[in-house]
Amino acid sequence: MTSESIEIDLGTTACCVAVYRADGRVEVIPNGQGNFITPSYVAFSDNQRLIGEEAKAQLERNIENTLYDSKRMIGRAYDDERLQAVRSSWKFNTVQKNGQLCYDVLCYGKKEVLTPVQVSGMILSRLKKEAEKFLETSISEAVITVPAYFNNTQREATALAAQTADLKVLRIVNEPTAAVLAHCDGQKFATGDKKILVYDLGGGTFDITIAECQDEIIDVLATSGDSFLGGRDFDQNMAEYFVRHVEKQCGKGIKDNKRAFIRLLQACNISKHQLSSVTSTTVVVDNLLNGKDFTSNISRARFEGLNEHLFKKTLDSIQIALIDAKLQKEDINAVLMVGGSSRIFKIRQMIQEFFPGTPLVNSGNPEETVARGAAILASLIKAPSAQLMQVVLIDVCPLSLGVQSKDDVMSFIIKRNRSIPCQATKAFQTTKDSQQSIKFSIFEGERSIASQNNILGSFILEGIKRGFKGQYKYDVTFNVDINGILNAKAEERATGKCEGVTIRREKHEPDEVEALLEDEQRFANQDRIEMRRVQAKQKLEQYLYQV
Repeated sequence: MTSESIEIDLGTTACCVAVYRADGRVEVIPNGQGNFITPSYVAFSDNQRLIGEEAKAQLERNIENTLYDSKRMIGRAYDDERLQAVRSSWKFNTVQKNGQLCYDVLCYGKKEVLTPVQVSGMILSRLKKEAEKFLETSISEAVITVPAYFNNTQREATALAAQTADLKVLRIVNEPTAAVLAHCDGQKFATGDKKILVYDLGGGTFDITIAECQDEIIDVLATSGDSFLGGRDFDQNMAEYFVRHVEKQCGKGIKDNKRAFIRLLQACNISKHQLSSVTSTTVVVDNLLNGKDFTSNISRARFEGLNEHLFKKTLDSIQIALIDAKLQKEDINAVLMVGGSSRIFKIRQMIQEFFPGTPLVNSGNPEETVARGAAILASLIKAPSAQLMQVVLIDVCPLSLGVQSKDDVMSFIIKRNRSIPCQATKAFQTTKDSQQSIKFSIFEGERSIASQNNILGSFILEGIKRGFKGQYKYDVTFNVDINGILNAKAEERATGKCEGVTIRREKHEPDEVEALLEDEQRFANQDRIEMRRVQAKQKLEQYLYQV
């Protein structure tokens, strides 16, 4: 049995898996239920672990032990402001551990603290097994997609989650970049360049990417976005709107009733989808509170009003990307609509008004586009076919990189949206008399105060000759390769003394990986034990029936 590479679009609310076939065809892989989209949910009971559709289906019966939104949590510190802002909307329990916000859950009847990496790894492991069953071959490698605005820590944590699923990461690629590749597959642009803007609005994240396609070269010019904006926020706003209506109809508040609020939230999600094709709909929840049913109408206009401020935020990101790409909106030849939330009527109307005369393009199913593009990339990396041999993909750094200088100032060395691979050098000088060592702290982000950005690592340059302030100069060089691996070094000019550090996404401490793998194996063993118990029970029931 040969080994094959797949692509996994690990989404906030749902995932999609695809593979590039030898005949040049991209195939989206169905899950065990025959569906092409798998919910990003994990649930535990006293005797089993559920992943995907089974986990989401029992959410209202097992609220505190059903886990989701791991993509919003992964790679973020516990005290992250955006994380704390949405924390109150979650119905599962969370706790702080080693500076991370983690899940506090009952696993097989015992208290467990699970990290977002572990939960994401469980989802990836299930997707891998279902792909192996469908393809009838083993899977060892994958391209994993992430939001364009994921920082280095979030990308590294995603790669670690893949390792816990026993997957080697061929590439961590930006979701909109993969979408461009799917759209351009098989197309030629020899007659002139074509500038495409990707509008990627999913369940929990939003990205804008502008790419130039010419002579089979796909060159990403700029990227922008918000990793805390998506369809889940639209559902939450609608549910909040209905809170006072519930109190009127049912005679009781709903905010403190987790089960009731989850059911209302699920009904709002269904209504949101309906409003993409109809102008009004009815939200219905049977036996919501005190034995009373809840029914209320909502118009498309009301839904749009509730979320207008979030819709308009996406236009701000478009403006930023256009400025970074040094383009006017008239320069865009096509807008590629990607992600499930891009189906919303108001979104499409708003984008069409912003780009009058520019076609809005649907590259098949918007929820599958990213997976299809990344499957093509996986093939390009592993074994380019004749159809794909000449395609060149040039991506960018999503965030600026720099070092902390005097008075906590962020000294930028590589600015965001710089094409990778790239290298840049910046000159510095000693800031004190008799200074013999300098500590370099490396950050990524756009804030002018270094400590307000995300720290990646640090190193120390020692052995500088004693001298007056500013007497000795040194050069700091950043080199980012095609995989997003950052090599940083500092060299003192007078002596040639040099020190540096490499910041890798794929490499993690062996003990950390081993511990996570052991945890995943422990849960997998519990699953097998429970499956054997169920099978034995079924055999006994069958035997008794025959007797």
